[in-house]
Amino acid sequence: MDLATIKGSFLVVLSAFIFGLSPVLIKFSYRTAITPMMLLVCSYVLSTVIFIGYFLLFKYPFKIQGLVLIKVLLVGVLLRGGTNICFFVGYKYIQASLGELIFYLYPAFTLIIATSTWRKILHCKKFWLLLFLFVVVFSFFRSPFLMLIH
Repeated sequence: MDLATIKGSFLVVLSAFIFGLSPVLIKFSYRTAITPMMLLVCSYVLSTVIFIGYFLLFKYPFKIQGLVLIKVLLVGVLLRGGTNICFFVGYKYIQASLGELIFYLYPAFTLIIATSTWRKILHCKKFWLLLFLFVVVFSFFRSPFLMLIH
């Protein structure tokens, strides 16, 4: 294995660990009476400082300008911001492990959206995996789901 593969693998594993740790830290923060929005503001301010420091320290070129920059900012604010608001507020009401389980349904949603939006063909193997996923999730959440529809 070359050095780039080892470095990339380490960074992905580190990212997965930190992302897995985040619901636990979110729940811990809520016990200190911090609100979801305040936690989001603090995390975004800290992220902004880190990214600006990274850009300045490594003299990383910022090549996005004009209309493309506006589109990127809009997508970032609306999609990423909306996702994080739902993510952080959701953990106020459910267990961290349950939230992570639900959150990792996004590949199924991506598959469904890509199939319907870009007219991708849903191959037999993907169809059965998707069906299996929804059966497992439904069986796991059967009682809350049935309470919701009654």
